[in-house]
Amino acid sequence: MPMKPSPHSFFLSLAAALFLSASAAARPTPVEFVPGDRYFDTLTGLVARSTASVVAYVYLYSLTPLHAESLPVRLADALGAAAARGVRVEVVFNSLSVLGGEEVDSLNDRNRAAAERLAQKGVRVFFEDAPALLHAKAVLVDGTAALLGSSNWSAKSWTENIETNLLLREPAVLRPWRRTWAKSPARPTCRTPPCAFPRRCWRPPPAWG
Repeated sequence: MPMKPSPHSFFLSLAAALFLSASAAARPTPVEFVPGDRYFDTLTGLVARSTASVVAYVYLYSLTPLHAESLPVRLADALGAAAARGVRVEVVFNSLSVLGGEEVDSLNDRNRAAAERLAQKGVRVFFEDAPALLHAKAVLVDGTAALLGSSNWSAKSWTENIETNLLLREPAVLRPWRRTWAKSPARPTCRTPPCAFPRRCWRPPPAWG
């Protein structure tokens, strides 16, 4: 005659099933779509939880509107706070072009202003010094999560534009991506941009592994 399961074994099985279900739910999604209106909260959340490094590649960082509650200013504050607690925070900007023209001058001015503000907050700031255009908008946090897509660092990108971004936590995707950036010939070099930054060479942070 088959034995009936005891209430004790039933509750043990139920507890195990609930535990496994909760563990699966707690694991981060390997790939997550991040529209423009969720970009700021997603990025600042990653920065707030960072423990080792935050490395960003930025085509445009516009601090306007320049007041304490604006999203771009709050991002600068978040990056500075991470640097203050010992996280290695680095922002690599597109090169300061000398070609001139109204659009290029505007890009240079906005990036220079943002770089100066970040540097004041302890963020390591670099400008790309290569013939290639740094058009990437990507952030790598602790070598384990990458946020990349079309969003520039600007209030317009985060509140008005239609943007497409992905948050990646899949190691199989991140490993070759990190290697590509670390070996790219279009790496920032020791050239000092035309603003008050010390002469430093950029190197991939230890968290890249």
